[in-house]
Amino acid sequence: MSRKKTEQKASTRGGTAKRRQAGSAAAALPAARYGLLIGVAILLALSLIMAFSASSGEAVINQVTKSAAELTKQGRDPSTAALQIQPFISGFRQLIFIIVGALGAFLISRFDYHKLNPLARGLGWVVIIALFLLLVLGERVLGSTRWYDLGILSIQPSEFAKPILLVVAASFCAVHSLREQGGNLLTRSVWTTLLMVGGSLVLVLLEPDMGSTAILFVGLSVVLVLCEWPWYLPGGLAIVAVAIGALRVTFSNGYASGRLSDFIAKWTRGVTAHQTLQAEYALGSGGVTGLGPGLSRQKFRYLPEAQNDFIIAIIGEELGLIGTGLVLVGFALILFGGMRIASGAKDKLGRAIAGGATVMLVFQAVLNIFAVISLGPVTGKPLPFVTLGGSSMLSSFALVGLILSVARSSAPSSRRAVSGSAERSGSRSSRRSDGDGLSSSLEDRHDDGDAGGHGHRPKRKRGRRHRGRAAVSAKGTGEVDDDGEADEEGDFEWRWDRGAHLSRSRSGD
Repeated sequence: MSRKKTEQKASTRGGTAKRRQAGSAAAALPAARYGLLIGVAILLALSLIMAFSASSGEAVINQVTKSAAELTKQGRDPSTAALQIQPFISGFRQLIFIIVGALGAFLISRFDYHKLNPLARGLGWVVIIALFLLLVLGERVLGSTRWYDLGILSIQPSEFAKPILLVVAASFCAVHSLREQGGNLLTRSVWTTLLMVGGSLVLVLLEPDMGSTAILFVGLSVVLVLCEWPWYLPGGLAIVAVAIGALRVTFSNGYASGRLSDFIAKWTRGVTAHQTLQAEYALGSGGVTGLGPGLSRQKFRYLPEAQNDFIIAIIGEELGLIGTGLVLVGFALILFGGMRIASGAKDKLGRAIAGGATVMLVFQAVLNIFAVISLGPVTGKPLPFVTLGGSSMLSSFALVGLILSVARSSAPSSRRAVSGSAERSGSRSSRRSDGDGLSSSLEDRHDDGDAGGHGHRPKRKRGRRHRGRAAVSAKGTGEVDDDGEADEEGDFEWRWDRGAHLSRSRSGD
């Protein structure tokens, strides 16, 4: 019996430890999901405010100029030109993109991320074809070929390459390992993955789009690290990428190298490029509280691309340090929530997808903010969830959907269900063993009662002996101390002993 008691105490302590572990996970993962969603909500709120404000400056100028010209032709006073809804149409378009992106993120989060690889591979070939046709047939705008202009909207394939290539690379790296394969990875899946990922990176680099190339490279490097590949692989790839980027900038036609030279001139000769200088004016004039929503002056064609790459400068001008601080808080919450979900993932694939998606979002934000405050060259990358644009918004929502898919599959509720079933099965087995012990003790009591006529005292002693095990097997919950005794089961044990006593008395009668 002593051996059986020791085993039951060990199983009880193990069950308590598992319940405490599940409790800590249950307290952490929901907080991570809420932090992620709150961060996204903060950025989306600022995005809608800026969509109606930052984009209205140039639109107002265009419409008033057009209306004044028409009034002049009609011989009417041009000062009577009135605004219509067109200057604010970008805000409504941004709202539509947010709704569509949120719906897409919800649908992605409902998928099991283990089953996304076949779909991602099919979409990966579509992205490669789109990038190739863009280089061949696309029109060069602002020094690069990045967009398909469809009239009512434009599509940037490199933005959609981020979530697709992330899933493809994470699925491959989580399954294959140099250590597991003995260094021989020359299989068909390897060549397919290398062609898809490497081909996309080369095509994006040729646009040229140095920002997207850097984001994709950093995200894929994080995948290698989180899948526990040897450290020299991402390190070697980093050296190769820096070398290729330097060559690309050196031998470019002047647009990419011009941006880099402008950044260097800022810190060597004190000469600031026009766009960066106007962004600094906007941030400096905002102060702590800002000029007020809609009251920016730099958006009226003083700051080029105010609603796109430099939208944080308009946030600083209109909402001040409070507005820019909210942007930083939003991305800090995304970083905390995403990395906490990655650390709580149940396998390498989930860890790689959640961690890679989080790093992609935050690193892109860092590139954008550093360009505005002159800590990095202008890359032309939008601020996730804030900058106006459909491709960037949908891509960012897709990355968030992947993170939530990992969080949903790693939810503590499923773990509690598994541990609960294990505890219930253990409870049933311990209950059967306790029942055998209890029946044998009742037989002993019955014999003692018939022999000596004093059955109450032996029954009371044996009832105390089985009290801790009966409490655990009967309820399976509650705190159990080091001796295996249940704290709040005295009344139940008394009823059990009393029931045993009644059963014995009946059999004795």
